[in-house]
Amino acid sequence: MIIFLLILQIIAVNIYSDAVCTWPDDFADSTWMDSLKGDMVFSSTTMSGWAFDVKVQSTATVQTLNSWECVIYDESGPYLIMKTTETFIQFITEHYTGYRCIIPEKITDYSYRYYQAEPIQAQLGNESVFISTSETLTDPSILCQAPSTGAEFQVMIKKGNETSAKIACPYNLLADYTFTYSSSDGTVACDAVSDVGTVNMCTNITEISVQAPACSPYPLYSNGNSSWCVDVVTVGSDTFVSLYNGQQDSANPDTYQFVCVGINSKGTSLSVTSQHCKADQSPTELPVNNSGSNVGAVWSLSISAGIIKYL
Repeated sequence: MIIFLLILQIIAVNIYSDAVCTWPDDFADSTWMDSLKGDMVFSSTTMSGWAFDVKVQSTATVQTLNSWECVIYDESGPYLIMKTTETFIQFITEHYTGYRCIIPEKITDYSYRYYQAEPIQAQLGNESVFISTSETLTDPSILCQAPSTGAEFQVMIKKGNETSAKIACPYNLLADYTFTYSSSDGTVACDAVSDVGTVNMCTNITEISVQAPACSPYPLYSNGNSSWCVDVVTVGSDTFVSLYNGQQDSANPDTYQFVCVGINSKGTSLSVTSQHCKADQSPTELPVNNSGSNVGAVWSLSISAGIIKYL
């Protein structure tokens, strides 16, 4: 009996490991915009995007890895695991494969939130990616060891369906504000009396309209005046919002397609950072990136019109 059960277990493992993995139905044969990495182009089993660079020490050249294949996906979740279709040389002669493990959570029919579950690799520019000399790993307990939580989430929107990804902004953003601005390097600090910006949330509860202060022309990293709410995550008494700015001018380094803001429950302080929310982000402190550097800015808010009660 024991031998029979062991045989069944071996057969099950072999079937599982040899099964062809395909992307979730929502992803297959479509293009999605990622809040960190830009466009991701999915076929049925491979994806082009999520690029990272590897410096090849023996030749002093740079290899870009941007092609992935599906390794594990189960609708019951929680993991979606993929690996690079090419290997790369790390530590002089060893060939490595990169693995990504994410925990996707559906927001709308055209948008997803996800948490990454890979370690940060300092030698790869602080990329979150698991690397191994094995090309055949499938075990989530190995590949998904460091899941991010709380404010450290990212967002994907299906290209061509941006307006369908809009959602209602959170309650504590539903007001009109004036704000002053302090940047991550301390060089931009608007005068609290003569140079203030304004935020309008009373006209459209799915959008944030900003009139920038003179000291900072892109307070939400947008070359437009309006940003759309596309995701909301509450952590304790703080609320973190992913905003979509639309297509931005690639020649302007101060603008980004996505931005994250964190606002406290009193509506008095807001932190903002480009692309996505950072680990341990706080509304009252400057966000910190994977390299340990301050990024983004902090706004000091004053309510100029009452908060909308939207139910």
